[in-house]
Amino acid sequence: NNAKTIMQPQNKLSERTKLLRDEEEKGSEWELPWYVWLIVVCVDILGPFSTDSYVPSLEGIEEEFGASIVSGGLTLQINWLVLGIAAMAVGAASDGRLGRRGTLLFSLVFYVVGTAGCSVAQTIRQFTIFRVVQALGETSTVVATAVPRDVVLDVDKRGRLCAVLGSLRLIAILISPMIGGLIGSAWGWRNVFRILAFWGISLFIGAALFFPETRPLTLARMSSLSSTTNCVDGFSIVLGSLARQNTEAHQLATGAIRASKTE
Repeated sequence: NNAKTIMQPQNKLSERTKLLRDEEEKGSEWELPWYVWLIVVCVDILGPFSTDSYVPSLEGIEEEFGASIVSGGLTLQINWLVLGIAAMAVGAASDGRLGRRGTLLFSLVFYVVGTAGCSVAQTIRQFTIFRVVQALGETSTVVATAVPRDVVLDVDKRGRLCAVLGSLRLIAILISPMIGGLIGSAWGWRNVFRILAFWGISLFIGAALFFPETRPLTLARMSSLSSTTNCVDGFSIVLGSLARQNTEAHQLATGAIRASKTE
């Protein structure tokens, strides 16, 4: 009996090692089709566009709702807070039974509801509530950051891919205020959120039709605490960077508008 007890952990360890070797032997350049990578990219840059694109129109939103600057800024801050907290749960869910695909679809439903709600909000309170719902949907970014780790086993190739995704995200942060400002000045800030809602619906349909389950078999069978922690840590860094950049953008936009009115 003692011998069997000692052998059981060894057998489990051997099984885990075999699973890891099997996955490593599969290896490939880019196992997913190009259109799946396109979905990953579009999901990854969803967060910057969801916030930065309406920042130039924030003073107009405050005036329309008769809200203070503090209330307008709260729509940014509460979004980041909910996003940071929910990302931990979403990371664990995507590593668990729900998987990458299920987590992505579930998050996109929240995103579409929250974004569409922002476009029809009648008060600053309603707008803030829908921004919270939208933040729950923006956690789909967690899935986008996990896909390269799932399917690209070569460390160098995975690093290059993550660098590309990071660069695209930075570009999105830079261009989203300009694009959102143009749309807001031409057709109104509500159309910014309508376009984002259409983006979310398109991603949901694309993910439902083409996005595969990429969570590795070993991750489903073994403890995923360390991988989830790494994902959350990296996401927290990105979140902090976005918070600082968006706060600066809001201050600059508000200062510029006030200066123009003074002149």
